[in-house]
Amino acid sequence: MLVKDFIEGYIIQKHRGIIGIRKLLSDEDNPLINEVIDARILPYLMEISKQQEYPHMQMEAIWSLTNLGSGSTEQCQLLVEEGAIPLSVQLLRVDNGIIVEQAIWLVGQIAADQPILRDLLIEEGAIGNLLSVLKGENGSKKSIISNACWALSNLCRGMPLPANDLVLPAVEYLCSVIS
Repeated sequence: MLVKDFIEGYIIQKHRGIIGIRKLLSDEDNPLINEVIDARILPYLMEISKQQEYPHMQMEAIWSLTNLGSGSTEQCQLLVEEGAIPLSVQLLRVDNGIIVEQAIWLVGQIAADQPILRDLLIEEGAIGNLLSVLKGENGSKKSIISNACWALSNLCRGMPLPANDLVLPAVEYLCSVIS
């Protein structure tokens, strides 16, 4: 067996493993969030989410992170402690529509959890990056528009409300979409 074949086989197995994790976390009735966290897979998912050389594997890892963020506040907090906020905002700037769309879901999920996380996303530049996505070439795709509007709305709500000057660009965009 050639080294190249071995490496390709390893990458395929790794990709299948990430898909399996994502499927465990995607079960609507019983997502195995605690089990994935207890297995210490979260840092591994974070690392794969940063690796752009295998975008399909990266997308599956980000999707898994989004599903982890859909759990309890404590589970979402673990995600944030691993660096999900800067990662998600940074991923909005990559040149891959599939990755950007998953990053939008991750931003929206984290923003919906609690106002303090919403504020951290705003401070990290999530609103500006989402608006850049909407004004760029990905901004014409219906699912991107829909998901980005959902994420923006999550960044604009919650008590206490975020500062008006920070969310005004998002509100202006959302108003332009509905008018």
